[in-house]
Amino acid sequence: MNTSTIGKTKAILHQTINLSKLSILPEVLVIIPAYNESKNLVKTITNLKDALNIDYLIVDDCSTDNTAAIIKKHHFNAITNKKNLGLSGAFREGVKYAIEKGYKYVIQYDGDGQHNPEDIPNMIFYAQKGYDIVVTSRYVNTNNNLSNSKKTAHKWLRFLFKLSTRQTISDPTCGLRLYNWVVMNEFKINKKMEVEPASIAYVTKRKKLKIKEVGTTVFKREHGESTFAKKSNVVKYMFRQTFKIIFLWTNKDREVKENA
Repeated sequence: MNTSTIGKTKAILHQTINLSKLSILPEVLVIIPAYNESKNLVKTITNLKDALNIDYLIVDDCSTDNTAAIIKKHHFNAITNKKNLGLSGAFREGVKYAIEKGYKYVIQYDGDGQHNPEDIPNMIFYAQKGYDIVVTSRYVNTNNNLSNSKKTAHKWLRFLFKLSTRQTISDPTCGLRLYNWVVMNEFKINKKMEVEPASIAYVTKRKKLKIKEVGTTVFKREHGESTFAKKSNVVKYMFRQTFKIIFLWTNKDREVKENA
């Protein structure tokens, strides 16, 4: 077992899990928001299904490529948004679907093929132990190939997250996460809830949630370009999340009243 400690956080990479002991597996839905991921979807779903017998849902966020045709051709389980809602909005639609179908846990999973499905059993293992949110970290693997700008942004967001929640996570922006029904309900009732560090920090503190961090290996994207490929986008994202954290905490009393 490979381990790495950053601050007080110990993350575990690919812990061997006996799948028969994951009693909550049927209660977990993998939600895959997808916008113009037609070239990546087949491999993403194939790898997921080959690794684990788990339910999934693609949320086609009004893609303008042939994502819809790929979904239809391969009979993938999916819903389609009538208009583009963005990552958080698409994920919220997936959460609503999960709640309607009776799932008690959801996993946020990218449609670009970068996430490793072998990380999922480890995440479910800790959810089963009572953690409300299980996040993943690329810093367990020292060969994460992250740019210096991303590492700098992570250090700053890591500091803000700890300042806000008194909990330490090493990789605030990694998009592979598991949420339990408490967080699912927050996504359902609060349209301001996002899949971003500011919102996760806020709901963690307000709901007194328990977070566990585990290791992950992120694969190189084969098709398309990440939003954060440009340094300027990384900088903009860092400032945007900083302002959101400040806003959420300076307006927390009003926010709680609005969503009570």
